Amino acid sequence: MGKSTSQVLYIYNSYNTGTITNQAESSTNSSIGGLIGQIDTGTIINSYNTGSVLGGNQTGGIIGNKNNVTTNLFINNCFNAGTISTNFSGSYVGGLIGYSKYNTTSKMIIFNSYNIGSVTSTYQAGGFFGQTNSSIYPINVYNAGSVSGTTSAGFVGTTQSRYMYFNNLFNYGIITGSKKYGLYYRNSGNTNSILNSYYLAGISGSNISGYTGTSLTAQYMASPDFVNQLNQNKRNIDLSTIYSGALSAYSSYELSDWKYDAEKGYPILDN
Repeated sequence: MGKSTSQVLYIYNSYNTGTITNQAESSTNSSIGGLIGQIDTGTIINSYNTGSVLGGNQTGGIIGNKNNVTTNLFINNCFNAGTISTNFSGSYVGGLIGYSKYNTTSKMIIFNSYNIGSVTSTYQAGGFFGQTNSSIYPINVYNAGSVSGTTSAGFVGTTQSRYMYFNNLFNYGIITGSKKYGLYYRNSGNTNSILNSYYLAGISGSNISGYTGTSLTAQYMASPDFVNQLNQNKRNIDLSTIYSGALSAYSSYELSDWKYDAEKGYPILDN
């Protein structure tokens, strides 16, 4: 789907396995996603992308751009396994969402989802978001894809978000760039709740002191103790604080358990 400006867009049990290439000669306002180029508001459930996406200045494995509106976006049980990249300079590239515009009221909530595809940008790159300027709630999720950009991070390449709430997530991907972080890079502000958030040792979790998460060795992430820790964290999360107002419509969705994948060498979601 190229662009949705409907009041609410519902996507269930959908996928893309083909290669998607941006044909525009200019990167300006070119939003390319594995499933959706641009979305205003909606719900995406049980959907994924495994195809390569070569996009424009806003490129994501699921969504290229979350547009500037006051309504919410809910994503549950979705993943990207495709290679996500762009040839344009000044680009925002994310494993799930390339870019979201600034908004003071809308929320983007992502449950039980992951990225295992490589993410590459000439500018800002993140395992989940290239850049986000809206309130985000990634919960019970992980990134294991490599991320490379001028500014790059396991989950958010750059944020100027009104609020960030991280809980029970980890980054296992290799992060490279002149500014590189295990979780996120924040350009301004410091309104964060970074809970039970883990990343591979060797780099800082973020550039915001006191909100950097916890660094772990690859050996510990491959242990039964880490799987047990993720499952215990999950049981302690009170979703009633998330499902307020209009989001109460999603209160039937629960967080998935974790299990160890010996082939991959780290925990995965038991969706």
